[in-house]
Amino acid sequence: REGKVDEAANLAQLRIEHLYYRHDTIARQVDRAAQFYEIHGEVDMLHPACVSDEKGGSDFATSHPAASSGKPEVAEDTSPTDFSELVHRLCTFVYQHGTDMAKTRATICHVFHHALHDRFLEARDLLLMSHLQESIYDTGDISTMILFNRMMVTLGMCAFREGRIWDAHQCLSEVCSGRVRELLAQGVSMGRFNDKTPDQEKAEKRRQVPYHQHINLDLLEACHLISAMLLEIPNMAAASVGESANHRRTRPISRTFRKYHDIYDHQVFTGPPEQTRDYVMRASKALMKGDWKSCVDLCTKLDVWNLVPGEGSATSMKTMLQEK
Repeated sequence: REGKVDEAANLAQLRIEHLYYRHDTIARQVDRAAQFYEIHGEVDMLHPACVSDEKGGSDFATSHPAASSGKPEVAEDTSPTDFSELVHRLCTFVYQHGTDMAKTRATICHVFHHALHDRFLEARDLLLMSHLQESIYDTGDISTMILFNRMMVTLGMCAFREGRIWDAHQCLSEVCSGRVRELLAQGVSMGRFNDKTPDQEKAEKRRQVPYHQHINLDLLEACHLISAMLLEIPNMAAASVGESANHRRTRPISRTFRKYHDIYDHQVFTGPPEQTRDYVMRASKALMKGDWKSCVDLCTKLDVWNLVPGEGSATSMKTMLQEK
């Protein structure tokens, strides 16, 4: 089997696609669980006495012998795996020996992994150097296009976490302005005027992303609408003052945000906000009146910030929003 670089590149690509979507904090926990299974087997097969947190004594008349040693544990790894370096080495090998399709998918996975760990500049530079945005539509593979959409969304949320509002809006606007669930392969549209054949519906269901790889749509909508609000509200305020000579200021930046804003304006009765979109629309109304403190309170009150991966990330997101 020596010298089979093509097969090795395929295996490297397969391993990349099992690693790229996992944050380092989750990946380490998964590795520890796998190590526990290798040593002790399945948790369900262990005796209930040894799985309990309470450690039994040496008097076996009152405690079960299995509880004497306490709950089985795995020793802390002294040299944890550097997953960023691992993904980089695997992608480099695919770039050198893989097929064109494998190189495209490896580049998308590499950018995704950078963006997931808040390395926006590295992800952006790799995306621009690969010219994927021009060539992705020539691949003809729908699953690769779905992977590209997921990568662009993750890159946009990474830019938003770093406070790069314009870059975040540029990355998110194209995907979030349409059918998000279908573009990210996280749901199938079942409309009344659905003109898909049964074979097309089966193929679409086969392309669905597993649940553990899903991107939270509420968090995605919050990042998109807040970035659009921070760009569009000053634009709308400048247009209302009468800067008709400067057409660039009056041109809408986000048509999706304008549509939602107009719908919210024309409602006869607006109750307390319930969904993410309601919170952002209420915050935009407060920002248009100059009440930035109410806008900050509404934006930071969203529960979706707790879903951002990484330790202390929710607090840093709220601080970033207050600064903006």
